[in-house]
Amino acid sequence: MFKVKILDFLEENYQGASRKCFLVSGSLKEFIENLSNDYREYDVQREIVTNVYLDNLIDTVVKKGHIPSIILVADTYSISTDNEININSFKILDGLQRTYRLKIIWDTVKLFLNIAKDDKNIINLNAFDISTKYRSNLKEINSSVIIFEKIKTSFITQYNENLAAFEEEFFNNKQWFEIWMDLSLKEQIEKMLIANAGHKQVSIRHQLELIFLHLLPYFEKQQQEHVGDFKLIREKEMSSIRFSKVREKGWFHFSHLISSILSFAKGVPLTTNADLVIEVQNNSSTIMTEEYDYKEYYNYFNYDFLNNVVDFLIKFDDHLQRYYGENGIKWIGKEGVLIGIFASLGKYSKVYHESDSSAIFHTFLNLLERNESILEIEKYEYYKNQIDISKVNIGSIVKQAVMKGIDQIITNRDSVLPIDWSICFLKRW
Repeated sequence: MFKVKILDFLEENYQGASRKCFLVSGSLKEFIENLSNDYREYDVQREIVTNVYLDNLIDTVVKKGHIPSIILVADTYSISTDNEININSFKILDGLQRTYRLKIIWDTVKLFLNIAKDDKNIINLNAFDISTKYRSNLKEINSSVIIFEKIKTSFITQYNENLAAFEEEFFNNKQWFEIWMDLSLKEQIEKMLIANAGHKQVSIRHQLELIFLHLLPYFEKQQQEHVGDFKLIREKEMSSIRFSKVREKGWFHFSHLISSILSFAKGVPLTTNADLVIEVQNNSSTIMTEEYDYKEYYNYFNYDFLNNVVDFLIKFDDHLQRYYGENGIKWIGKEGVLIGIFASLGKYSKVYHESDSSAIFHTFLNLLERNESILEIEKYEYYKNQIDISKVNIGSIVKQAVMKGIDQIITNRDSVLPIDWSICFLKRW
């Protein structure tokens, strides 16, 4: 249990609901000791980022300096009569990067204590000796010789090699927290984005994923049902750019799926940018609830349609591997390619399959089987590589070209002719 002292309080009241926020003071050591094993897995958070200033947080801890307040969402809690809050479980809304480093520091302190209690000679070891002897121990907790050395120096100079005092006081710094209660998931995301506004920008793709976070359990269920054939990759786990280079069969990027389905709904290739995020947000009054009120997108974010999307992607992936090998697997790892395909299928769905928007998937797969070389992926790569990327937005060119190519397949479905990529990439700039 994490016990904190209330310093101040505010309450937001709007739309008939109340949200409470407490400014509190607590022990840094107690905070770290009460972290859950999966504290980094909070869905609204992004990945751990490289930051030299945060990596030097050990200096602030040693000096018992001020660490900016950390914002938490209390899951289960009780407020006592003596102006204290007992928090049984919580999530980190803002401050994950700091918390990650603080956890490493505390784990290194524990490692140092365990060694020092058995080996008094630890204080005489230099950095090279420490690295040689305890490298694997430090690696296991994501720590470094530098952190270990600074902890050792503090033990010697600040605590006069007194283990009891060091263990009791070193990490027992006072820390301020903001504790939010009774926030919906949508409100948690809004608070997180505001809190990060002055930090390294949360990527547009991550923001898009956050809007559709309620779909995550569905796709995780698909992973379990289609092991080896369907694996969801999130932006916080792997950037879209990295994904396009290392994709393996069955891997699908969450943000790619969302932007592709939105392109299907519009019947045009959309660009994943701030304008798209704003448009989707403005199209929804209840984005983070079970009411999928996406207005024009409504029919495309229900489980029946999503089941058909997943089934299509698995079969399409099989086809690409069977006839194009590694080139095919990497091809749909590119966001522009997947968006272009879905934009074309969405356009023709409205023409040929008005009553069943997913029927176009079956039509397309049948055409692929009738002519195994219909996609001509090698020629796609050839003509794409002729483009001078210093003069154009290659992402926009690719989406338009791929849509044009799929248009050719569907409009020539009786003759089943291969895509003529020279026409699709015809110079238009």
